[in-house]
Amino acid sequence: MTKEELERRCAEMRARYAASRSGAPPTTILVKSRAATKRLLPHPVAPVASESDFKLERPHPLVRASQTGLRNVHVEYDSLLAIAGPGRLDLKVSRIALPRALWIMDRFIKQFQAEGLQVESNDRSTSVIVEGQAIPIRIRESVTRVENEKPMGAEVYSWNRYAYIPTGVLTFHVLNEWGSARKYSDSVRSRLEDKFESVLNGIRGECARIRRREEEQRAREIIQRFEVRAEAARERDRLDIRARTESLLADVENWHASQRIRAYLGEFRATFEKWSGPIDSKSEVGKWLRWANQYADSLDPLCPNR
Repeated sequence: MTKEELERRCAEMRARYAASRSGAPPTTILVKSRAATKRLLPHPVAPVASESDFKLERPHPLVRASQTGLRNVHVEYDSLLAIAGPGRLDLKVSRIALPRALWIMDRFIKQFQAEGLQVESNDRSTSVIVEGQAIPIRIRESVTRVENEKPMGAEVYSWNRYAYIPTGVLTFHVLNEWGSARKYSDSVRSRLEDKFESVLNGIRGECARIRRREEEQRAREIIQRFEVRAEAARERDRLDIRARTESLLADVENWHASQRIRAYLGEFRATFEKWSGPIDSKSEVGKWLRWANQYADSLDPLCPNR
């Protein structure tokens, strides 16, 4: 199936199932291509409308800025316009779906403001400000990939092997630090523009999750600080016990040393006097014995004169 035939088939499917919002879900239709047999659903509720069907009245400044200056907007490989930029909304849709995407964002932003919320756009991100928290949001249009027919003798590369066809199905993303946290899309029974309450609840739910994460982080920091202080106290206790133990062992060793010195000096005096007579306290031997006894006293932790 060629790209033109697939586009015609999708248009027929959209037109067929555009009438009723409350009817039964449409039957899945198989569309065969060279790549694989694909299951394609039509636009869930209504076909892609013209720009006049989504006329903007006094649009929000971000919507107005996103609506103008499209000449400089880059068209991605998937045939979608990358609208995001400083002062513009984070949109990635086809030119046909752009009026509806802008109309939805304008409606949502005004309803956000009625709820007391603000919408800001910085660089390539659009965010709803909830209780001081910036919750990123965006709209994306889904595409269908079909493999191009290979011309005879032509080389096939990754950039020209497939064609991407926008489906008109829009998805509103509520983002977090890991990517899309919550998604709200056109469905068989309801349009995206009718899901404001679900979107608002999702944004508030994401804000509550961020609050819980911050509270948990603060609790972890408090516990960590307590554990650090407790470990420091335990370390001080260990060092104090180690110092007291080392002091005790040193006192025991010094006591034994003083006792050994005194025992030696006693034996020295007895042996010396046996062979040389009484020791004169003013002699060199007497002076040495007096010094040695003083040294033994200095080592003895039980000596009162220490």
